[in-house]
Amino acid sequence: MLVAAGAVIAASALVLTAAALGIGRDGDSPATSTVSGPSIQPGPAATLATASGAKHAASAGTRCWGGACIDYIGPVTNVEPISLRPGERVTLAFEPGTPKQHTLQWLPVPGEAPHPGPDGIAWSMPPTGGVAADPANITAPPATGSYLLVSFAWWDRGDASHAWYVSVR
Repeated sequence: MLVAAGAVIAASALVLTAAALGIGRDGDSPATSTVSGPSIQPGPAATLATASGAKHAASAGTRCWGGACIDYIGPVTNVEPISLRPGERVTLAFEPGTPKQHTLQWLPVPGEAPHPGPDGIAWSMPPTGGVAADPANITAPPATGSYLLVSFAWWDRGDASHAWYVSVR
């Protein structure tokens, strides 16, 4: 009786697994399904310009743009740090224009940067101990070291984060 019950349970599990995979009785492969909805958009572009005129682009990280959202565990930055002098003024420009709201923070980087991936450095968690910066008057931290400049901005179309890896020397 236990053997028969075990066989029924095993057969039921096989049928449920096949149904979940979309495999029919004739052994066909799973059915192809499509998911409709908004696609992930690249998001707004952002550029950091230094006092010397050098420009450094950043891709949008975490964002809700054009009706779809993507979330990263931490900031995504350039691989090679951008060199700045202590107190050097920088500016940010965004492809969709000036954001309606904007927060900006300098985060000190303790130790070495994580190993870069194909899209830059994906920081698994942002460093702590950040200092807020005024988006209208951005200056590099006065102390030498490595930092992330992390921006989060909102427009009518959505919101996006951007980040830059910076070395203040």
